[in-house]
Amino acid sequence: MKTPEIITAIIAVYAAILSTISIVKQLLTDPVKIRLSIKRDMVIIGDPHYDGVTLAVLEITNMGRRPVTITSCGASRLCPGMPFVAANNLLLLPSEVTEGKYISTMMNQKSIDFTTIDYWKAQDSRGKIYKLRESSFSLCATRGGNICAHNCSL
Repeated sequence: MKTPEIITAIIAVYAAILSTISIVKQLLTDPVKIRLSIKRDMVIIGDPHYDGVTLAVLEITNMGRRPVTITSCGASRLCPGMPFVAANNLLLLPSEVTEGKYISTMMNQKSIDFTTIDYWKAQDSRGKIYKLRESSFSLCATRGGNICAHNCSL
């Protein structure tokens, strides 16, 4: 190899190392940050479809800088309740949520027994589940009096 080729190769390797370090640093210091919040006793004024309906609104907010694609949201219940998916989203899912943006899901509050909900959840396109704890504990008693994990089936 000639001297200019060696210098070019050294510069290329140096640039590759720097860009790899930069990408790894960005991934480690800028993780996905999703915040879930639930608002109860909400009403919509001016829409006849929601007259007299009290809503619970689940908000999924991207607090980080990296965009996240939310594929589903809902709640997991304490045993022996079945989890449910909330389908009345203001944006159709899956939907990408960029920095500072959010997705709202409206649910008829009358059809939700909040005492049976273990946690609210949202799932992204990578399969990661983000949770907001609703109950004060995550264990429950089964019919036989044994303690089981909240994902049990009776």
